[in-house]
Amino acid sequence: MRALSVFLIAFFASFSPGHGAPVTGNELLEACTGEDVTQAAFCAVYIDGVRDGLVGGSINSMQSVGAKFDDIADFNYAVNLMLGFCISEQSAAEQQKDAVVDHLQRNPGSLYVNAHRLVLRAFREAFPCTEDLVTQPPE
Repeated sequence: MRALSVFLIAFFASFSPGHGAPVTGNELLEACTGEDVTQAAFCAVYIDGVRDGLVGGSINSMQSVGAKFDDIADFNYAVNLMLGFCISEQSAAEQQKDAVVDHLQRNPGSLYVNAHRLVLRAFREAFPCTEDLVTQPPE
């Protein structure tokens, strides 16, 4: 899945404004709210790719410091703490897109910022870690 996300991001990036330049919040908002099918696909793949990249980066960071986990619950707990957001497995891609669009529309002053940062802010705001979403490590 991660390889597919990377391929799709690269493919759709060729259609994005600036052709390789960092995507701004304004460009992502236009892609996510417009009528063009290609731009809508870019929006979906971009948000999915940012999420995958954040999780992958967390994994790499933990591995680089020698972190070891006995089970998946410990691992998920550490990733959730590092990222500062908890997206449940029941959260659909459309919900994640809606959270990003909502954040962008409510923060027009930050639309010049690189979109990946704004996606992270939107996720932290819309999907905070609550006790039912953060699996506590076994005692």
